[in-house]
Amino acid sequence: MDQPFGRPTKYDPAYCDKVIELGKLGKSFEQMCALLNIGYTTMRRWRDEHEDFRLALEDAHALSQTWWEDMGQNYLVEHKDGEKINTGLWSRSMAARFPKNYSDRV
Repeated sequence: MDQPFGRPTKYDPAYCDKVIELGKLGKSFEQMCALLNIGYTTMRRWRDEHEDFRLALEDAHALSQTWWEDMGQNYLVEHKDGEKINTGLWSRSMAARFPKNYSDRV
């Protein structure tokens, strides 16, 4: 009888839902590893070996980006002394979104 090499995987398809929920909170891949107590290399291996997990990580990444974009939009205008645009945040956001027109090189 053949014996498997190494330790058996701890991968569980339930991790797909967990990474999606963390993505909704704006968490990075590295934060997901830490919060799920899974090593970075293990997460990458699972991503490469399990299509469902890869797709979940892609969705989580998009959801994380959405969270951060929403935060930027929500706090683009400062309300301390009336409405005032946060020019630093606006400038960085525009350069990231529209680099052809708003990069530091233009």
